[in-house]
Amino acid sequence: KKSKDGGTTWDDGNSLGFNPPKDQYNPGAITDRKGNVFVAWTQMDKYGNTDEGCKAQVLFSKSSGGSKWSKPVVISKAGGCNDNDITPRGAVPAISGEGRLFVAWTYDGVIYIDRSFDGGNTWLSSDIAVTEQAGGSSFSVPGIQKVMGLPTLVCDNSKSLFNGALYMVWSEESMAEDTDIYFMRSLNFGDNWTQPLRINDDDPGSYQFMPAMAVDHVSGFIYIVYYDRRDHEDNQTDVYLAYSIDNGASFKNVKI
Repeated sequence: KKSKDGGTTWDDGNSLGFNPPKDQYNPGAITDRKGNVFVAWTQMDKYGNTDEGCKAQVLFSKSSGGSKWSKPVVISKAGGCNDNDITPRGAVPAISGEGRLFVAWTYDGVIYIDRSFDGGNTWLSSDIAVTEQAGGSSFSVPGIQKVMGLPTLVCDNSKSLFNGALYMVWSEESMAEDTDIYFMRSLNFGDNWTQPLRINDDDPGSYQFMPAMAVDHVSGFIYIVYYDRRDHEDNQTDVYLAYSIDNGASFKNVKI
């Protein structure tokens, strides 16, 4: 759906990816400077089906304004349908100022990206395995029914020296009763990445989970918010901000 009056009213909406009887979920979207919209999501033959032959894949579609959408293309290997670590999910698109497209997702204990330099028409023949995700994308946090360590991917479009850099953040289960937030950076379109940097600066043994990230495209500063239980021994949960003014080389944490 879209609004032309700042969100007061909305149009009737348009469907993308509608493909019965298959199921679609976990969409992620991004727009470029021209107003084009790019969306990635997971399609399953049947959500929750545990049969070995049931397939799930990451799909991609684009639109010049949200009214008409391109035919979805598959950009991932196939996984299972039962919404766990062997399901490719959490597809997150990012775009550079020059229009280079990137999509990240998690599958079977590994975070992957794919990329397109022609507006989403063609993609890599083999996905790039960025990093292993300890414990996979599904883990348990007491008091919360379901937590997923889905990645967030952002492209730096500031005028700094890091213009075009890719930033990735996610959460994972480092050990029992300890989940943490990690960050990586790529300066060559995802071919190579820095080693995972642990963002939360507490002692081991508490839960940090479900991060989200944004980049200030003027200054290049990076902001990551996440849930944190470092100050509690029960299920009480705070929100923390981790921010970087040196393009991800280091972060400072503030409870907000």
